[in-house]
Amino acid sequence: NPDDFRPRSYLDQLVFKFYPTHQALLEAYGDGEIDGISRVLADGLDAVRADESLALHSAPTSGYTMVFLNLKVPVLAQAEVRQALLYGLDRQGLIDTVLAGQGVVAHSPIPDFSWAYNPEAPRYAHDPQRAASLLDQAGWIVDSRDGVRRKGDLRLKFNLTYLDREPYAALALEMAQQWAALGVLAVPQPVTAAEMVNDYLRPRHYDAALYEWTEMPPDPDLYALWHSTQATATGQNLGGWDDDASDILLEEGRLQRDGAVRKRIYDEFQVRFADQVPALPLFRPVYSYAISQRVHGVQLGPLWSGGDRFRGVQAWYVQTRRLAPREAQLLTEP
Repeated sequence: NPDDFRPRSYLDQLVFKFYPTHQALLEAYGDGEIDGISRVLADGLDAVRADESLALHSAPTSGYTMVFLNLKVPVLAQAEVRQALLYGLDRQGLIDTVLAGQGVVAHSPIPDFSWAYNPEAPRYAHDPQRAASLLDQAGWIVDSRDGVRRKGDLRLKFNLTYLDREPYAALALEMAQQWAALGVLAVPQPVTAAEMVNDYLRPRHYDAALYEWTEMPPDPDLYALWHSTQATATGQNLGGWDDDASDILLEEGRLQRDGAVRKRIYDEFQVRFADQVPALPLFRPVYSYAISQRVHGVQLGPLWSGGDRFRGVQAWYVQTRRLAPREAQLLTEP
């Protein structure tokens, strides 16, 4: 593009090739068909790290994995219960053991590399004792007969719906075990991707759902995800969160044009979100990109989308030689 304001790229072209499986992708690199692996999954990390011809670049993404909670379910209606569920999870442990470190603990629905992120909003460290205390104070008492907490006629039991594939299966089973130690009975319920959307999330026929929101836009307009008017069959407020204070903030945030004012609005929204816990933020996936050591100049920063890994592609190069002065000038001219 002769009108591009950026310096001229060293590379003449990029060629994209597609493979049916991640294993086929790794084999293609081994056979010399490709120079890069678009995304290295957790089970392929060891092989990539052992290959000295590959450089591994990793960066956090804007999406997140959450446990979405149906707030119409009686046992999940109390904020204290939801707070206890989050305190009861060892999220860093889940990342380390299930994801091989390929994740960053999420404390907010806004990525921590966003201008709108509030680092001062309350956080939930792994604290089983505090979780148990919150449940006690909320009137949920452990039943000595089966170890499950009760409040009146209600047992602290709910279904945990998840996609029937890894890493979701391992995550769901481990979370259920951690909650069981608190007297909370979460029953893992595997479903297909189509079932998750059509039979559970869209009609709101679920208790708790382990689900990934793949990408968030750089401008953090969260109205569609958390405003009460979006708690419909066609809306994306999956849990039915209905909170007047949050609604007002979300409305002001999308109307306000002053950046500093918007920042204060979203700061306040994140404090409210942390207090009410309408869903349980787990982690933001890490995107790991492997590329041949013969390719130089590659840098990876936080990613709003997978395509952002090419943000600095103008600086990539695959061979080095001394340039004549005129050649060097041409490469640096816009």
